[in-house]
Amino acid sequence: MELGPKEEAALRAEAERLRRMAVIGVALSIGAAIVCVMTVPFVYNYVQRVETVLQNEADFCRNSTMMLNHFILIFFLFKNTDAHDVIREALNSIDQFSDPCDNFYAHVCTYTEPDFLTNAMYAPIFEKLIAQQRDSSWENLESMSALNDINLGEIEPSLTEYLVNTFSNLCETQDRDLHNFLLKVEQIMYRTLSPKCHFTDCMTPLESDNNCTRASETLQSRLQPYHGNVVAEMKMLKDEINKVLENIRVVSMIIDGDYREGIEFVNENVKNMISIVTKMIDKTPWAQNQGVTKTIKQLVEEIVVDDNYAVQLRSNIDVLMDFEQKYLKCTGSFKGDFNLLCLQLSWEVMKTTGEQPFFKWLNAGNFHPTTIFGLPIYAIAKDAKETAGKLGSAIAVAGHELSHSIIESPYFRQLLPFSSEEAIQCVQSQFNNTCNEFGEGLCGVSDVPGEIDENGSDLLGLQLAYELFLNEYQGREEDIYLQLNHRNITYQQLFFYAFPILHCRKQCNIYGENAPQQKK
Repeated sequence: MELGPKEEAALRAEAERLRRMAVIGVALSIGAAIVCVMTVPFVYNYVQRVETVLQNEADFCRNSTMMLNHFILIFFLFKNTDAHDVIREALNSIDQFSDPCDNFYAHVCTYTEPDFLTNAMYAPIFEKLIAQQRDSSWENLESMSALNDINLGEIEPSLTEYLVNTFSNLCETQDRDLHNFLLKVEQIMYRTLSPKCHFTDCMTPLESDNNCTRASETLQSRLQPYHGNVVAEMKMLKDEINKVLENIRVVSMIIDGDYREGIEFVNENVKNMISIVTKMIDKTPWAQNQGVTKTIKQLVEEIVVDDNYAVQLRSNIDVLMDFEQKYLKCTGSFKGDFNLLCLQLSWEVMKTTGEQPFFKWLNAGNFHPTTIFGLPIYAIAKDAKETAGKLGSAIAVAGHELSHSIIESPYFRQLLPFSSEEAIQCVQSQFNNTCNEFGEGLCGVSDVPGEIDENGSDLLGLQLAYELFLNEYQGREEDIYLQLNHRNITYQQLFFYAFPILHCRKQCNIYGENAPQQKK
């Protein structure tokens, strides 16, 4: 059947309309396919990046939760530890048949090991306390594990060479980590996670250079001012992290072992000694004649015991967990293994505690106005049953450190506005006279600044502690404290026995070549 002109025109119009629709449909399909090809990788990469960041944050939250649980247990469920009265126990090993006046130190100290007797006696307790921390977050850091796994003998010492060689390999293989690597290099160079590079200091533009040899040479020239040694840097990083870890362990030991009572005892008696020494200064003609009484009293009154173990704990944990988080975020941003790079970056931007550390073994220090003491000092101050033993050991050491603030060589002054030969001669003469009185030999002293400081602090520190003893034992100084098989020990004798017991070891030298320990 033939179509009329009108019907044929209508069919042609319909066909044209359908053709246009078909063309538009095909075009839209092709466009959609192109958009999918372009966007799917971006979406995938974004989702993967979000997943990585969330995983890092989840890991950090998990570590923080573990840490919080640990401290809840620490503060509310103190672990039982066996207390050591090391002064009382050490008295059982003195040489009861020797004459104390012949050689008092040899009479007291029969210990033959090079380390201090105090350290040896407390070692089992301290090791037990440390063992209780093995499941703590700070003992299971991924960053520390990675640091320990690095074989420093197999890597290029020069940080510049390490970075250039790594860049060259990534460039040659067109590795997807190239951009992120260059960004981390910028952060290392500027020592900040938010660098604002300028012109030739920028590293990321190098990824667009298809000539990898030229790009590597450019990177090397831009790194030229940075003379880092990656082996040395990793050793310093390990030392720094170990210091922070040690401080956390010691503060945790203070809490776990409940040595806070010892800290309070030392702190209270330092305050008492400050009160005594200020009265002594008021009565000292030399200070009055030189017009330095007020200044010296001000120095003494500034002295404090570093007892902020809670602040120390928080500060050190903040440093450690901040480092761990930076390391995890860095490694999580790479597809490949960039542990060394991320350790270097985290080390460059690592925080510092700004606090003087607590330490585990017998030691003490004066960082005026702060005085710090090793854990055995606080442990003895808590565990020794008799006050005379505490005063003759832990508090005598505290008095020694306090005295460092007001006894200085005239040739090497740090705090005092004035010192004199007269004052130093008084210190040295008294020290020599004391030594000669007991006929122990090796009594010569020199004018070495450190020796003058130590000699004077020995004399004044022990004198201050003895004043506290007299105040505590009024009329009871000669009462019997302990009956041994062949010797009775009074409270006064206990005070003087305690000091060499605290410092007892095979070596007879605490403070220097010219300061034999028995003279103390």
